[in-house]
Amino acid sequence: MIILKFPDFIQTYTFSFDLRLFLITNKEHKDLVDNLEECTQMFNNVTNYFQWKPKAGDDPLPRDFFAALIIFCSDFKDNWKKEQQRIHKEKFEIARKRVKQIKDEYNVKESPSKRKTNLKAKALSQMTKKTQKKGH
Repeated sequence: MIILKFPDFIQTYTFSFDLRLFLITNKEHKDLVDNLEECTQMFNNVTNYFQWKPKAGDDPLPRDFFAALIIFCSDFKDNWKKEQQRIHKEKFEIARKRVKQIKDEYNVKESPSKRKTNLKAKALSQMTKKTQKKGH
């Protein structure tokens, strides 16, 4: 069996390096544990806010909660769009009625695009001309 003897400074350096690495890793581990506890508390607050309860006997898992939340959000988005369309139609109808009311107030009459050229209209116009001449 061969045992190699290292000089003291190499052993000291190696031990010092390993100790620093351990301390850094230990601090990172502690930070991760703290983050996990904080996230767990936040998750519990969110589930309590939405009054979500896991199935009986199960631990609350984020995947179960978020699966239910995705369905809720999707339904909410669809209902929101329908409600916005309904409001838009309602406002359009109000504006259309207001324009009609304003037109009626000022007696805005649309000019006929075509003159009446049928025989009945011609006969009526000639009769009115004749009655006007007789009256004078």
